[in-house]
Amino acid sequence: MPEYYCLDCPTEGTQEEMNNHCKKVGHTFSKIGSNIPRNFKLKPEAVRDPVSVRFDILYPAFLRKMAEIGALGAEKYGDLNWQKSRLEGGKGPVNHLMKHTTSYLLKEKYDHSELGTDRKIHLAAIAFNAMMEYWYEENS
Repeated sequence: MPEYYCLDCPTEGTQEEMNNHCKKVGHTFSKIGSNIPRNFKLKPEAVRDPVSVRFDILYPAFLRKMAEIGALGAEKYGDLNWQKSRLEGGKGPVNHLMKHTTSYLLKEKYDHSELGTDRKIHLAAIAFNAMMEYWYEENS
């Protein structure tokens, strides 16, 4: 008994058969019993212009590590504490950015074991500090 049907032609079959058929001829298929009628087509009006800001190309694991770094800082110093006044000198983000860059290049373990000790965490710390400096530049 066929479980699937082609939306574009009268072919029916198993999921594997329909997958092979539809791939070959450029059709789509659906499960029998679904409410999608045969010969269903998206209307050509259902299109979108691409967005120039491409969040889909950012690496989620890297963003998560940055968020973990931010959460650790918020836990120690308060939410967005770094925005309350510009950190400078030894406490400034550029100094910390360089510290993490040097530690990464020297293959040193990450220095906040709460987040792990993998040296690549330094790369997320570099990005977090760069973000803070960027914010300072935009808001000073």
